[in-house]
Amino acid sequence: ADAHVFLYDADAGRLTFGAVLRPDGTQTRQFEQRPEGLTHTVARHGQTIVVPDMGTHPLYADVRGRPGWTGGIIGIPLRMGQRVVGVMTVAYTQPHTFDGPEVRLLSLLGDDAAIAIENARLYEAEREQRELAEALRDMGSTLAASLNLDTVLDHLLDQIARVVPYDAGNVMLVDPATGTARISRQRGYEQFGEQAVRNVLAASFEIATKPNLRQMVESKRPHAIADTAAEPYWVMVSDAINVHSWIGAPIVAQNGDVVAFFSLHKIAADFYQPKHAYRLEAYAGQAALALQNARLFEESRRQVDELKALHAVALAGAAATTEDELIERATQVIGE
Repeated sequence: ADAHVFLYDADAGRLTFGAVLRPDGTQTRQFEQRPEGLTHTVARHGQTIVVPDMGTHPLYADVRGRPGWTGGIIGIPLRMGQRVVGVMTVAYTQPHTFDGPEVRLLSLLGDDAAIAIENARLYEAEREQRELAEALRDMGSTLAASLNLDTVLDHLLDQIARVVPYDAGNVMLVDPATGTARISRQRGYEQFGEQAVRNVLAASFEIATKPNLRQMVESKRPHAIADTAAEPYWVMVSDAINVHSWIGAPIVAQNGDVVAFFSLHKIAADFYQPKHAYRLEAYAGQAALALQNARLFEESRRQVDELKALHAVALAGAAATTEDELIERATQVIGE
């Protein structure tokens, strides 16, 4: 008999391959996703399903007659309380009658597997939280090291890969006067050619007409798209840019205004999961503080420059003896 274990994410309704054990000891991963098949059905409903003969069972009507889809199989939900964390299947190459003792034994093995899966998930979650905290601390120090707006924008994209993986990404700054978002910095689009980079850096979007941007402004939360090719409104700024998964997050100022967006792409579809949204939202909080500090510094520096100019004009005026000399001295100061 072949035994398979699949991990189940109930929030996403997603099954992923966990492990396999065959009589000959091989562990080749072979898993055909059938949304209405036995494994998905067991995961969704949390009930054991026994199939003595795949050739006559309705769950296998769509694959009847195909090589490899014969014999008996049982699917057992791996549960922690009321929550299904995975599915274990045991399959025979020939029709098989699963009697009561065998079903009970397999169920006991399933209970042990569920505990092992949950322990592994808890360990992984704790490790990811620790790594996220360390990454955010390090990135906070890096972002705080400069108050130059251009430098901060560069750091934002350079550092974000430690939190959320991406193949190409950008930061968009919001212009509240026009209601548009303009791409200010980019990373990774070089792989699609120089023209693609030029198109990206020239891109500007009207927020009200872009559902993904509008949703982030309204919710103040990250938003993900499994496959942009399936979204009728999605238009790439260059045909050469071949990406599918997308995730974005608003950068929200202390007054509640969205001042910028992160926009990240992966070439593969269905990449971004809820954990990526959580991590990106945490990073966006740090980014908001860094942008605010940089903009306050820029504004303060502009005001100081204006005061210096006014002071210089006043000194020039005091030294002038005629109106023409005053105009000439003031013009020189302003020109400098």
